[in-house]
Amino acid sequence: MALSTFELEYIAAAMSACQAPWIDSLMAELIIKDEEEVVMLRVDNTSAINPAKHPISHEKSEHIEAKFHFLREQVIYRKLVLEHCKT
Repeated sequence: MALSTFELEYIAAAMSACQAPWIDSLMAELIIKDEEEVVMLRVDNTSAINPAKHPISHEKSEHIEAKFHFLREQVIYRKLVLEHCKT
């Protein structure tokens, strides 16, 4: 259960990041995209983007379960790009 808007947005982005490798491989197989293109995930909360882009220990993210840090790993390994979008 999310305790704040930040946590909710971060968890939602992490869930989306779990689907990104599958969609990426499907699009490559169907020759819809180049192999070198990176999946872009747009998030409307900059507070949720910062912990994923800068993997230092954030005070806000200490309550988030480890399984949701898959988003951070995808950004670090450059398999996923996070971009802010206005709502």
